[in-house]
Parts: sequence; structure tokens; C-alpha cells
Amino acid sequence: MKTPLMMIINPAAGKGGFKRSLPDALRLLSDTGYAVSLFFTECRGHATELATQYAGAFPYLLVLGGDGTLAGARILDESNVNTDKIQILSRVKLMNHSTNKEVEYTIVSEKEANLKAGKLSIGTPIAQALLGKKKGDKVDVQVPAGTVCFEVLDISI
Repeated sequence: MKTPLMMIINPAAGKGGFKRSLPDALRLLSDTGYAVSLFFTECRGHATELATQYAGAFPYLLVLGGDGTLAGARILDESNVNTDKIQILSRVKLMNHSTNKEVEYTIVSEKEANLKAGKLSIGTPIAQALLGKKKGDKVDVQVPAGTVCFEVLDISI
């Protein structure tokens, strides 16, 4: 039985080069034991939306731009992702000791950031202060409103 894999393609990026490389990529993935389901993005941020929507249905995810290259693509196997330390794509549960409330964020690229959805840009002071921290660590972060103390309660993906 083949392993399900979700492939998200951005046909608008680059010059649509994915059309040239897609047959080879599908053949390679099929030959190595993957059953590929294709999804095409329709607008900015759609890849993240698709990945979130179908996260439980596929154990593997592959995202491609439209320039036809696979060099930067990786298959993400959650069992191989280190959740001992906070890094990009980490989902972190924090205790905000300044407000005594739990908060949860996912550290994402600047293009994917959406604070209302809990997606915190890696370039923000909070994300920068959290990178490399472990469960149980406390960190003081200087934000425009002052200093906020966070405690790392949990790290996942």
C-alpha cells in the first residue's frame, strides 16, 4: 500500500515551470511508494490554508513553487521533527505571566504571519526571543507595550 502524500503547487510563481517537472516528480514519488494528491493554490496564503485544512488526512506534505524546481522541497515527516526546542513551524503553548493567560502561536515566515490566526512571524521580537527555548524555559520579551514574561508550556508541530 502506498503512503499518502499531499503536494501543494503554486502555479502562479515563477513562469509556470512546474508543468515541465511535474510528470517526473509524480513518477519519482510513485516509484518510491507515495500516493500523491495534488492541490493547486489560488491566491497568496492558500498553501498554508490547504496544508492546515488537510493536515490530518496526509502524513506527508510537499510544497512547490511554480519555477519547476524541486531542490528546495522537502517531505515533512512529523516523527523526524525535533520538538525539544522552538524553531520555525513550531506550535508553542505559552503562559503569559504578565496577563496570567495561556496563549498559543505557530512560528511562521513573515509572509504567512496572521496574529489573529495564531501565526507569529519569525521576525517579531516574541518569536526571536523564543527560538531555541525548551519546555519549562522562561523568557522576558521587550515589546512596544513593555516587558512580557512568557513560560514555554509545550512545543509541537
